[in-house]
Amino acid sequence: MLTKFDSLIDELRHNTHALHRKLDQSPLVRQILSPDLTITEYKLLLERFYQVYNIVEPALLAFELTQGSARCPKYQVRLPALSKELAALNYPIKTAFNDHSAFSITSQESYLGIRYVVDGSCHGAKFLLPRLTRHFHSPYVNQLAYWKLLDSLNSDWQALVQALDAYRHNQQIEIINAAKNTFKLFIAGIEPSEVTS
Repeated sequence: MLTKFDSLIDELRHNTHALHRKLDQSPLVRQILSPDLTITEYKLLLERFYQVYNIVEPALLAFELTQGSARCPKYQVRLPALSKELAALNYPIKTAFNDHSAFSITSQESYLGIRYVVDGSCHGAKFLLPRLTRHFHSPYVNQLAYWKLLDSLNSDWQALVQALDAYRHNQQIEIINAAKNTFKLFIAGIEPSEVTS
C-alpha cells in the first residue's frame, strides 16, 4: 500500500531516480547534449539503443500478443526507426550485446514497469529533436527517424499513467522492480563497461 506517495508514478519516479540519473549521466548519453557531438558518437549511441531495443521490443510484442497491453496503448516499435536512421548514416548494425532469453515479461505488472521506462524516454525527444536538427548541417538532418518517432509518442504517456494508477495499491513492487531492471538493461547497453547495482 502506498504511504508517502500520492500515486504509483510518484513512487516509480522516486524508486528509479538513481538509475534514471545514472543513465542520463552516462558519457555517451550526455554527449548527445553537447555542442561537440560528433556524427561518430551519435551513430554509436543509436547503435547501442538498437541493441537494447533488440532485447526489450520482442519481449513486449510477444507479451502483448498473448496477454494484451494492460489497458494502455499498444507498444510502438522503435527498431525500424533505429534501423532506418542507422542505414541513412551507413552504419552497420552489430550483433546484440546480450542474450535475449535473460529478459522476459512474466505479468501485466512487469509489462507496465518496462513500459514506464521505454515510454518515459519519449519525454526527452521534444527537446532533442530541435537540438539535433540544428546540430547536424547535412542532408541527414531530414532523417532523425528515431527521435521523430519518440516525439510522436508523447500522447501515449497519459494512457500509460492511467493504466499504472489502476495498480496504486496492488502489485506495485513488481512494477517498480521491472522498471529498475529495464533501466539497468539500458545502462548496461549504453555503457557496457558500467557496473550496475
